[in-house]
Amino acid sequence: MTDKLTKCPACGGLGYFRCDCWPGDCICGQDEDTCFECEGEGLIDPTYDDDFGVPIEEPVTPPPENHLRVKPLEWADEDEGLECWRARPTVGPIYTVEDDGFSSLKYHVTAHQLVLGNFGDLATAKAAAQSDYETRVLSAIEGAGR
Repeated sequence: MTDKLTKCPACGGLGYFRCDCWPGDCICGQDEDTCFECEGEGLIDPTYDDDFGVPIEEPVTPPPENHLRVKPLEWADEDEGLECWRARPTVGPIYTVEDDGFSSLKYHVTAHQLVLGNFGDLATAKAAAQSDYETRVLSAIEGAGR
């Protein structure tokens, strides 16, 4: 994957689909279904064709017309026995990426108490946090196009 990860258009970057019972207790038994498009990662690499993994000429996502850019999150290594990184932006939630100690997708990402997902590698986990942060910041700017 490249550094140009984007939110999955199928699941909106969640990596899963919620059942109709959400946000209450699930009574239908379906709970959450993993997104088939991003395989639960919440992010895709737009420079690769989804079906064959072949690089394509141009990214699927065009650059924003308004040229607004959100600063990247600054990560601090806060190792507490297991791998742990935190980003404390000037606005919005504190983002945490930590090794949950038992999952195959070991990097657990949260924005305060909101779970953004589990990811297989650190770069993808941090990219998910950055994507969430950018979505939050740009949603507050009129004409930002998101």
